[in-house]
This record gives sequence, C-alpha cells and structure tokens, in this order.
Amino acid sequence: MASGWLHEGLRGIKPLRYAVRRARRTTEAYRVRAWTLRGAGRAADLPLHLGYAGQLESKNYLAHLAFRDAPHEQDHGMRWTHRVLHGRAPHLANADLHVVDVARSVYRQFRRTEESIPEQRLFCLPCWVQGEIALSETAVAPDAETVRSDVRLIKRNALEYRVVREPALFDWFYRSMYLPYMAAVYPGRALLMSYDDMREQRARSELLLIRKNGADVAGQILVHGSGGEAHAWSLGVLNGDQSLVKAGVLAALYYFAPRYLASQGYRALDIGLSRPFLNDGVLQYKKKWGQRIVAGHANLFVLKFARGSAAAYAFLRGNPFIHLSRGWLHGAVFLAAHEANDARAIDRLQKRYAMPGISSLRFFAPDERGDMRLVEERRGSCDV
Repeated sequence: MASGWLHEGLRGIKPLRYAVRRARRTTEAYRVRAWTLRGAGRAADLPLHLGYAGQLESKNYLAHLAFRDAPHEQDHGMRWTHRVLHGRAPHLANADLHVVDVARSVYRQFRRTEESIPEQRLFCLPCWVQGEIALSETAVAPDAETVRSDVRLIKRNALEYRVVREPALFDWFYRSMYLPYMAAVYPGRALLMSYDDMREQRARSELLLIRKNGADVAGQILVHGSGGEAHAWSLGVLNGDQSLVKAGVLAALYYFAPRYLASQGYRALDIGLSRPFLNDGVLQYKKKWGQRIVAGHANLFVLKFARGSAAAYAFLRGNPFIHLSRGWLHGAVFLAAHEANDARAIDRLQKRYAMPGISSLRFFAPDERGDMRLVEERRGSCDV
C-alpha cells in the first residue's frame, strides 16, 4: 500500500521534474563559460591575449590553433551570454582576439542578424561546416588527380574492405578503434560520440571495416538515411596507431565508402562536420576527395579582434576561415600589406582555399587605422 502511494506521488511530480529540466536547459543557453588565454602566438613570435567563452573542447581547439605552446589559462567561470557578446565581461578587456561560441538562435535575439561586419573587425563563423560527396561515377573514379597518390598507397598495401552489421563488432570498433584514435589525434579537442548514441543508430547502420593482411585495422559507421543519402559517421583506427594511418587506412575509408554506397544506389554521402578554418587538415583532406560544403552548424563562433593588434592579425593570416554574410558562406583570407596588390599571390591563395559550396573568397588587408579593407572578392570557381 505504501509503495503504491509512493509510486503515485512520484508520478505526480514527474511533470514538475520535466519542467525544471526544460527551464535549466533554456537557462544554460544564455550562460557560457569564459577563459582568458595568454602565450606566444603560433603564427608569429608575438604575445597573444585570447578571450574565449563557450565549450571546453572548442576552447582547446582554438588554443591549439592560436598558441605555439600550452598557454597560461585563467577560468572565469560562467558568464551571461549577452554580457560577453557586448564586451562587458572582464576577461574580454584588452584582448587581442575574442571568440564566443553561441547558439545561432540566441545570437539572433541579441543581434537580430548573423552578419559578419569586417569594417568593425567582427565575423560570424559556423562552429562546424557540413560536407557532402556526390556519388556519381566521376566522384568515385580512382584516377582523380587529387587522390592518385592515396590510391597508389591503398593498392601497394593491398587494403580491402568488408561491411558488417554484428552488434559485437560495433562495440569492438567503439572501444578499440574510435576512442583510441580520437584520443591520439584530438586530445581534449573532440566532441566525442557517446556509446549510447552509437547504439541508438546501430539499427540503421553498417560498419565498414578496412582490412590489412587479413585483419581489421580501421573502420567507419555508415548510417543509412532517406532520400538517397547516407552519412559517414565516426571513423577510427585500431589502437589509434599512426603507422596504420601512414599505411593509408584512412584514405581507404574515403576511397571505399563512396564506391560501396554508390553500388547500393545512394546518390550522396554526408561526410560529416569539419571546423570552419580553411587550413584545417580535416577540411583540406575532405576537399581533395570531392567534398562540397552544404551547410553550417547551429552554433556560431563570433570572432572579434582589436584594432591594430599585430598578434591578432598574425593569427588571422595563418587561419583564414569560412564566415556568414547575407545567409551565404564565404571564405575570408587575410593578406600581408605587400600581397594586397599582388595578383599572383592572390591566385595562389585562391587555388588553395577555394572549394565547392563557398560562394566566394574575400581577400582582406588592414588599412592605416587597423580596420579591415576588402581588397578583392573572387567568385565562380568557389562554387562549382
């Protein structure tokens, strides 16, 4: 009898628990954790002061981009998002560069736009960009110039693939490939797939495994979607072994997965998210396999830098990025003063950074006040 009364009582307060949980999630969207990072800049031997507010993993990623060695960090705890965005948080005072990781929906409430304003030294970047490969015969051709050396490596090491569905192999992949690889390559910088997330997707997934000398050495989960699309999700390498990466096992995933899915009648492969910085190794690697940028992420990096800061500008020159303007994705490339009138230098930068799905590349240089001056905008080859 008592247990029945207790059960009914718990049922009665369940809606209240859900309401509290929803309220907490709503409040969390309007508060961000803030840090100050100081150290020698990676791009130039200049002291750099970075103010950051947002996710821990993104803070670690930006620190990896910005600093030559581990910076000195000061944790300022939680701050209200609107104060951070308006520069009223103490950790942003006198910063060379500050970045806020914020939900786009929240940012629009405060700014009513997602527009980058270069003349105010403010840019809105998607935290991640999504890429897609068209699964046509051309897209998976083994003789494409950009991947020819990778294909030779795959053949030289006699790499093969198999596709499996056994739950036990998914568990083994997660423990022995995915987690060790992410820990080896992105320590503290990756947003990890949880085991529960993997289990939820398993019913509509396959596991593509790369084999070397008869043993499974790398893998990737392929999630089957609707409308002729599939999703390449969460790859890994056995024990995180970098010698296997050098042997071409990751290249084999990018080579075999599109060919397998094309044979199954799929028309497009979502190859996941990449960071929006144009020198990012993952983004550049996906580009050579035929990636087209198709969307931005639900969160933004709101990036602003101090007028006349040599350290901030050195960071920008070394880390061009994808940003939002009038609802479109554009590339922002920052030039040295001597490059501003050098058409051949701009040609070289365009060849490196242009990629399908980006509406244009915009080339900036600082003016005499330290503000951004648009030198040139190149369209066409960026959106092919």
